[in-house]
Amino acid sequence: MNKRLISMLLSVLMIFSIVMPAAGAAPTDVLLDRNLLTKAEAKQWKEILAQREEKLAAEPLLDQRLEGLGGESTRVIVELSNKPVAVAQGESTLSGKSFTSSMETNAVTKVEQQQQSFVHSLTQNKINHEVLENYAYALNGVAIEVDGNQMGQLLRIPGVVSVYPDLEITLAPENDEVNPYMKDTAPFIGAPEVWDLGYKGEGIKVGVIDTGIDYEHPNLKDAYKGGWDFVENDDDPYETTREEWKVSEQPEFNANGSSYYTSHGTHVAGTIAAREAGDYGVVGIAPEADIYAYRVLGAYGSGQTSWVLGGIDRSVKDGMDVINLSLGNDANDPSYITSVALNNAMLSGVTAVVASGNEGPNRYTLGSPGASAMAITVGNSTGPSQIITANTHFWIGEDGEGTLPEEQPVPEVEQLPELGIAPETEAPEIPEQGVPVTNPDDSSADAPEADVISEESASPGEGALPVEEQAEAETVTSQDATDPSTEEVTPVEEEETVAPTVTQPNPLTVTESVYRLDVMGWNLSADPEDVLTGQYELEFAGLGKPTDFEGKDFAGKVAFVQRGELAFVEKVANAKAAGAVAVIVYNNLPGPIGLSLGDNFELIPTLSMSKEDGEGIKAQLDAGELVEVSFSDFVHDQTPGDDMYDSSSRGPAKVTLDIKPDVVAPGTSILSTIPAYGKDEPGADYAQAYDRKTGTSMATPHVAGLIALLIEKHPDWTPFDIKVALMNNTKVLDTALYDVFDQGAGRIQALETIDPETFVKVMDVTKYTESGEAVEKENITGSVNFGNFLSTDEKTVSKTLKVQSLKGVGGEYSVTVNPTRSVNGVSVSMDKTSFALNGEEEVQVTITVPKGVTTVGEAQGYLQFSHEAKTYSVPYVAHFNLTESGIKYIETKYGNETNPFHYPLNADGTLDTLDVFMEFHNPMNFALIEIFDGLNPDGGFYQDGYIGSIYGANYTFNANARYKLAWDGQYVDYTTEQETAIPDGLYTVDITSRGTDGKTYREDTPPFLVKTEAPVVKVPETLEIQQMGKDSLMGTVEDLYITVAPALKSGWDYDLDVTKSLKSGYTVKDSTDKKIKEGSFEVESDGSFRISLGELPAGKYSVEFAIEDLQGLVGTSSTSLTVKKDPDPQVPKPSTPSPGSGSGSSGGSSSASSPTPAPASTVIGDASLSEKKNADGTIQATAALSETVINTQLLGDGQEVKLDVSGIEFEKYSQVELTLSKSIADKLQAAGKNLIIEGQTFNVSIPATSLTDFITSNGFSLKLHVLDEQAEKQNVNIVSKIVSIDHNAETFKHNISLTLKYDAKSVKDPRKVIAYHQTTEDAWQPASLSNVSQKGQLEFSVTEPGAYAVVENDVTFGDITGHWAKDEIEVIASQQIAKGMSASVFSPNSTISHAEFATLLDRIFGTGIDWETRSKEAGAQDQLTREKMVMMIADALELEQGPTSISFKDGDQISDEAKSAVAFAVENGLVKGMSGNQFAPKATSTRAQVSVILYRLLEHLDKI
Repeated sequence: MNKRLISMLLSVLMIFSIVMPAAGAAPTDVLLDRNLLTKAEAKQWKEILAQREEKLAAEPLLDQRLEGLGGESTRVIVELSNKPVAVAQGESTLSGKSFTSSMETNAVTKVEQQQQSFVHSLTQNKINHEVLENYAYALNGVAIEVDGNQMGQLLRIPGVVSVYPDLEITLAPENDEVNPYMKDTAPFIGAPEVWDLGYKGEGIKVGVIDTGIDYEHPNLKDAYKGGWDFVENDDDPYETTREEWKVSEQPEFNANGSSYYTSHGTHVAGTIAAREAGDYGVVGIAPEADIYAYRVLGAYGSGQTSWVLGGIDRSVKDGMDVINLSLGNDANDPSYITSVALNNAMLSGVTAVVASGNEGPNRYTLGSPGASAMAITVGNSTGPSQIITANTHFWIGEDGEGTLPEEQPVPEVEQLPELGIAPETEAPEIPEQGVPVTNPDDSSADAPEADVISEESASPGEGALPVEEQAEAETVTSQDATDPSTEEVTPVEEEETVAPTVTQPNPLTVTESVYRLDVMGWNLSADPEDVLTGQYELEFAGLGKPTDFEGKDFAGKVAFVQRGELAFVEKVANAKAAGAVAVIVYNNLPGPIGLSLGDNFELIPTLSMSKEDGEGIKAQLDAGELVEVSFSDFVHDQTPGDDMYDSSSRGPAKVTLDIKPDVVAPGTSILSTIPAYGKDEPGADYAQAYDRKTGTSMATPHVAGLIALLIEKHPDWTPFDIKVALMNNTKVLDTALYDVFDQGAGRIQALETIDPETFVKVMDVTKYTESGEAVEKENITGSVNFGNFLSTDEKTVSKTLKVQSLKGVGGEYSVTVNPTRSVNGVSVSMDKTSFALNGEEEVQVTITVPKGVTTVGEAQGYLQFSHEAKTYSVPYVAHFNLTESGIKYIETKYGNETNPFHYPLNADGTLDTLDVFMEFHNPMNFALIEIFDGLNPDGGFYQDGYIGSIYGANYTFNANARYKLAWDGQYVDYTTEQETAIPDGLYTVDITSRGTDGKTYREDTPPFLVKTEAPVVKVPETLEIQQMGKDSLMGTVEDLYITVAPALKSGWDYDLDVTKSLKSGYTVKDSTDKKIKEGSFEVESDGSFRISLGELPAGKYSVEFAIEDLQGLVGTSSTSLTVKKDPDPQVPKPSTPSPGSGSGSSGGSSSASSPTPAPASTVIGDASLSEKKNADGTIQATAALSETVINTQLLGDGQEVKLDVSGIEFEKYSQVELTLSKSIADKLQAAGKNLIIEGQTFNVSIPATSLTDFITSNGFSLKLHVLDEQAEKQNVNIVSKIVSIDHNAETFKHNISLTLKYDAKSVKDPRKVIAYHQTTEDAWQPASLSNVSQKGQLEFSVTEPGAYAVVENDVTFGDITGHWAKDEIEVIASQQIAKGMSASVFSPNSTISHAEFATLLDRIFGTGIDWETRSKEAGAQDQLTREKMVMMIADALELEQGPTSISFKDGDQISDEAKSAVAFAVENGLVKGMSGNQFAPKATSTRAQVSVILYRLLEHLDKI
């Protein structure tokens, strides 16, 4: 696929930023009682509290991101079971009681006592920990730092409900783009009219959880009342300042482009409650509300989830009325921990307002806690956008003598939506840009019609204006969308720095040409009409680069530049720096530019011109003509606004399918306060401390401010009343453009909401998954969700709407259904078309769905209740044949390993084949699979990190089908367009697909390494040290692990421990090449290492280094070492055993005075090896195990003694006898420690109780023989070395453990690997089932002497072809657990008896009980029921009685004695329910069903 096509495809993608986990608010006194509840509200709260109790009854939850961690220090948040204060308050309200301060104190005491008990348990269980935060109000929890491998221990502490990772939080970086939206959005939503009624939010407490606040700002100093800083843990929540950056010795901008100093929280606070000050009209929505700031994000806008939860918790404690959450993460999850905290906050009476996120415009891009059913979720809409045009007069030639450039037809260009005019929206009538005007007062001249559309509109490809990608953060970002980028892309084959060929101008007598040009940008402090009042010389400045201004005088002139290479704002900045008063930019593509920069304090007036007109003016300048320019007839206009901003995240909420966002508000280019950092910079100038920001972060404070006004007017309203009032009284935006998942109920309107006559409450049901089962809960809200209907459904579903009179004034109400999207055959109706309201009226809305509806989509619209001139709207939706859309997954596989961390290598070190699998939720018609370079995310031909592709085609991809691509490591490089092997580095495989629905989807794999190079060890070639051993040998290692570790941490929050990943060792040899000393060392994260060699006798040595990576690639190096002589130096002679070695005698004696000289021995690892030639020419060996090593380990606390003999070539000898002296063998046995002997291809583990089998009067002796033979014998596929244990069978009374290592690449299916035993020549049979099966090795018990090998045992049967359990049956049979009725028949559907199942368990657990014994037991031939099956499994596992919570509908049919076993089996995935959420305890089990369950049991036991 050519790069051009790829570029075009990529340009239509919406690249989403990761948004950040949310927050809460600020401080005051004790929480006060709210009003009593209606019956319906009481029912809702009962359901919420019951849900909490069910959660507590379940097993503790460990977030999947915390599974399988190593020993690295890890921050987590632990939720505990006692009720937080907010829940206790909710229960009190539910019962109709006031929540007094003594009740609050009691609730806090219970929480604190449980937290203290939890911390005490950490200490008792020897769990290394540090307590970071405590929460008592919105959440009962503790943030702690523990070792990653101790997560399982946390779950066993009483009272633990769940454990979540404490994720890092990072704000998305901002770009320089602004748009000319109105300076004050308060009038747009109607706030001034509410102020006129006397409501400005006086005394209402609004908590802002963010980056802090500049409380020195003139607009905010009277609003700020306090707060807390969770970053510095003090009571001063000030923004991170420039002065702090200057002393930090950190870069001003991090790798994501975020500044060290922050401003986000100050901007949000200004929108909510800025007082009137300054010259730019910035006033908050609630200009008399009190702001409490909670700083949870520090330098670079980064923080921790624990800090955000702290903000939420403290805001409840401090009695906030409203909390603003312009934060969230990208998990569309109503059950996420921040959603739990917000739900509890709402229960306590704190109204939570949360941003939906900035990952739109696709469905399901909602974040959390925005997915919370209770919080008020806000999307981002636009306000009015300002448009300015002007007549631009070009005066050509000296003294009025010159020529008029040839007029060009002006192509029509579609206005971009981000400029404030939506497609199909009528723009204000203004003269067309680029049309020459002969009379300045006459703007009616039309350009000739031209059927041309600019390249920006027609093809978002290489020459198009791209939408700037939002920068990704760790797992989380701010809800701020960056504005559309103004970065430009140079068109292909456009020579921009060379003037176009000048055609002979048409000599005219006119001296003036007038063009109607767009003013694309201007300074916020000055109207361009007031600035451009003179006649200015025009000076060409190329592409507007700094070098284009050098050597020229631009002071007081207008710079004339061409579009290309630089962003517009950079061109303007360079012109401003050169002294220009204005800039005219002409296009480098046919037609006008059609883009607006808007206003800010950095701009000077900037106008845009078409390519054709610009080249005409440029020709005059090239011809040496003097060109001057002046401006007149400025026209100011604006678009109406009320469009949805593209990046605003859309619903629905996953699982529940609830309509989200609830409402929308202006959030596009909002002008508000920013810091001038007066706290650290005395005399700071706040005159221009204002700026524009865009995102749902900016929309949310509009709603928070309006809520402050509502609470002032209605202090008795609950948070749920406020939510309904907001949703009932919105302005519904254009439903032809925006559906209910774009805008929710609509855009907020202050005046309509402040004092409504009526509430229209929806008594709805929210659906979600709880403990693995789908459940329904009551939910009072302002929208209707009918749920999902399948084509097989024939249903009628009704919902109740309650209309409540708020002022005691009734009246006639008409009821209508206004569908905006319909489905054939489906009807939505009301049970009444009108009613007279007298206090309260219930209305039923019903959807009727016939069978056979095949539409995939929704029926949606609005239910409208009208009384006189007022209409209350309620959005509704029904889903049909809903399946998830997008890419289900993309993953890599090698053998049975999914997403391997290393790209697999062949034996010769070349790239092997890695399979890429993918599956789609919905049909696709195009897919592009690319390679992303994790070490250079801004590299590649397109500077987006993508270096090339491995697949790209138009192809019909079906939904729910698994597709495989065999990748050989080659890719097509975008730069060279050649196919080449992927080099060593850090990568992901990313897929971009286009669905038949016309939408574009993206997904990627976890990061992986391509690593073909071994570590490079750099040490001195020669070194001279003193004998006393005070010197160290230092060196460095160059390796890919060291390079990628920082990138893995910053890009994926993955900790690669370099020290643990590089196995490093050294060996010291004397001048005769005899091993003197060896040891290991650690490589630091920067690649450095240091070895202390200790005392060595004087002489010459070589020090050999070997460093092995996780793939087995070994790097070596050596140093020639000279040890300077000290008095009486001694270098060991070749015949002298080295320090720490054992004796070389076969009997294990350490005597050095034996009259018979011992054979010459060589120290190899932890043994001293001597050889003896046999009469038949073979060689046998004796390896005397190192007694020094054993004695050292006997002194330690470990439960085993390990000896390394991996350096011995066992295959070389007919037999190797491993020996120990009698004294040391007895000492080892008395210590009760296991002996582990580690060879290159095997490990032997002898328990302390089994040592006696190998000890005689001469000492310990174990004879081994390793056969280098892997041939197939008797159709047995041997994949390991054959290891023989030669021992007297009569004294072999106890089991030992043998681990055999094999090449995982030679095995097709590791699950079918099993140990085989050879008792007589060529007679192979299965040995015991493995104890542990890992990739490349198999551990099993040895019960008798003989030869052992690892075999891949591939068993199948003719009657399971196509059977649903074929895979599991084959594995169980290959492991010799279940056998067929014959060699070709398994009979999968036959039932199984008690005795048969007991025998299968005996084979798994190695009980030694045979079939004959089982067949004679009572009830042996009874058919096995599902209940009895799990009880037998529990008995085999020796489980104690545990939890008995069961959610099956037929749970009452499960006997009491079986409930604990059933709960365990379900929890651990051994068994699952039958259809209809039934367990069917008395049903019998088939051989196939039992095989599947035994397969899961083997997985649970890590035996496969």
